[in-house]
Amino acid sequence: MIFELTGFGNAPFISAPAGWFGFALMVFYALVTLAALALNFDFGRLRARQWLGLATLACLGFLFAQLFILYFPANILPPPGLPAETQRPGLALFALAPAFLAGGWLGVGPAVVVGWLTGLSRAVWETRSLATPFEFALLAGVVAWGARQDYRGWPAAGLRHPLVAGLLAWRMRADAGLGALVSSKVNQWTLLIGCLPIAYAISSGSINPLPTDTRQTEEVLLTAAQSLLAVVLLINLRMSVLEAAVLAVLFMAQFLTPHSLVSRDLFSIMYISLAGVFAIRQLIEMRPFVGQGRLARRAAGGTGLARPPS
Repeated sequence: MIFELTGFGNAPFISAPAGWFGFALMVFYALVTLAALALNFDFGRLRARQWLGLATLACLGFLFAQLFILYFPANILPPPGLPAETQRPGLALFALAPAFLAGGWLGVGPAVVVGWLTGLSRAVWETRSLATPFEFALLAGVVAWGARQDYRGWPAAGLRHPLVAGLLAWRMRADAGLGALVSSKVNQWTLLIGCLPIAYAISSGSINPLPTDTRQTEEVLLTAAQSLLAVVLLINLRMSVLEAAVLAVLFMAQFLTPHSLVSRDLFSIMYISLAGVFAIRQLIEMRPFVGQGRLARRAAGGTGLARPPS
């Protein structure tokens, strides 16, 4: 891992999309971006001070896209037909911060504009792809929309995040916070991990399985073990301070412990073992409720109450 203060030292260059699929993707990105601006045109209600703030955030987004960059080694297998890279495009730590601020303060449209300029900076000095500005614009627009809606209904459920769950719990809305947290985890497995093999098959033009190295396999297993423990803890629709502390301690331990010191498989075993222990405890605690439910059904069936007229 390499850290660089700025990426403006690279030669500015941007390449055209490769092939008809690349051009079709560019047209799709452009149409979706224009549709997002048309449906969320928040510029008409901006005052002079807000216009100044939008211009400032746009400049900061263009600047932050090439500041405080982390470069990771290219130890991930490339798609078939592509050469291995010595270094992947870097991760700008604060690139999207101005776009997210624009979304929360000014609306979806301004966030799309700031995101597009941020992506343009990334494209010219880093990724060399014309698709990058539109990708950043759409990401900023989605986050801005998620930050400005009431979290009700199925579209909003796709954007719920653990940070939102913490804010809801802090506002004494534990039920809504827990629902947001569960929704985030479900989306992680269905929309994210579940779609990775599909995206790989489309990009490679084959139905071959997604290749993964040892580290990636360990991380997927670790995430699955975390999900298993979470399901066991939430099966009674409650979470005690002890259960929350167990999750927090385990997560911080595996997050802070170097991979070379402790294997992720060991943490996976710990999660699965604790899931078994807590599952036994949950079954013991919920046995009386199961018995009460059976008695209630028998009592309701023996009363002979007539059904209400339809």
